[in-house]
Amino acid sequence: MSDYNLKSELMNNGIYDFYKLWCQSSNLYYLLITYGYEYPSYLIPYLDYPIENTLTYEELRECQRIYDAHRQRSLRIKNKISLMIQKPCIFLTLTFTDETLDNTSDTTRRRYIVKFLSQFNVPCIANKDFGKENGREHYHAIIQSSHIDYSLYTLGAINGIRVVVGTETDTRISKYISKLTNHSIKETTKNSRLIYLHMDKLTPLYCTPTQLEMII
Repeated sequence: MSDYNLKSELMNNGIYDFYKLWCQSSNLYYLLITYGYEYPSYLIPYLDYPIENTLTYEELRECQRIYDAHRQRSLRIKNKISLMIQKPCIFLTLTFTDETLDNTSDTTRRRYIVKFLSQFNVPCIANKDFGKENGREHYHAIIQSSHIDYSLYTLGAINGIRVVVGTETDTRISKYISKLTNHSIKETTKNSRLIYLHMDKLTPLYCTPTQLEMII
């Protein structure tokens, strides 16, 4: 069972971030060596780092718990999105005007996003995110449709990128999966539940953990 005080300390002082990069370095090295890709230089300092000599046993165990929980959540999200993009989809970014942000609560804005996406009556996954520079709230979504009416969104700006399996490379398709997954597991959005709409309309698809791990 997690020690929540220790968990908070590890995540606030940067130790868990270091541990996560160390894990990614080891996992990615195996995949890249196996499949012949070039190893990213930013992870080289973490490769073969003696982390067991740096952290206490309790810190190491807690970091592993946090990492496993994030990894399992990431795999579940990737599986859902992989299932969605078997048909044409659109990756959406939805922003809010200053007036909307000033005069509505985050709960109300979430309800507006759900209402907008629900009207298309197709599978959709969405989540709240914040800008890197000014922390401005916006939403990202993948919606299983080849076309939507952008004029129906009146809360701010909306941008869409089509994702079509069979017409784009696997690398480009995986970029959309990773982008939404990474947004959804960021610490800035940890208290915001993902929005799942009409997911019961998807045709079942099974991806192994190894296959999903290769989506970077």
